[in-house]
Amino acid sequence: MGKKDGLKNKYHIQKADGSPCSGRYFVLKIDSDDLVHGSACRQALQTYANAVRGDYGELAFDILDAIDDYYRTHTWDVWDERIGKTS
Repeated sequence: MGKKDGLKNKYHIQKADGSPCSGRYFVLKIDSDDLVHGSACRQALQTYANAVRGDYGELAFDILDAIDDYYRTHTWDVWDERIGKTS
């Protein structure tokens, strides 16, 4: 799938117990290999966490912690390699 493709049904979403979900869902991947997509996903999740933190504090904390964990485990060397930067 190319970068210019629109919104596609790429995932089948179900609850953890296997029961079906109703409605429309959009999957955001925190650790995407695509620099632009991954950054946009993390920004969207951070915005969501900030929006719900008053009512869903633990959820907001867990989302922000997952984003922090991503940054803790991805060094600048990895980013340099992905963008073809050499010293």
